[in-house]
Amino acid sequence: MTLELAERPTHALLEAARSRAAEAGLPYAGGLSPQDAWALVQAGDAVLVDVRTAEERKFVGLVPDSLHVAWATGTSLTRNPRFVRELEAKTGKDAVVLLLCRSGN
Repeated sequence: MTLELAERPTHALLEAARSRAAEAGLPYAGGLSPQDAWALVQAGDAVLVDVRTAEERKFVGLVPDSLHVAWATGTSLTRNPRFVRELEAKTGKDAVVLLLCRSGN
């Protein structure tokens, strides 16, 4: 029996993303489609953190129920040296965190 996306357990989504990332040798835990990411957030299995600049969020819009920790700041996109501390303060160290950015990088 094949499970449709909506029927798959959310932990399976995370494991599949991790497996793909490991196979590809990626330096992060993996990527998810917007649909899979939203399923995890809606199920309470992950926290969505918008890492875009304040300017990008103002121009493009906000994602409801997401947290914001800017990866970079200003129009020069200066890297935020407090990013990890701010992220941990908002999410905790044990949370499954999904990062949202404009470029997908």
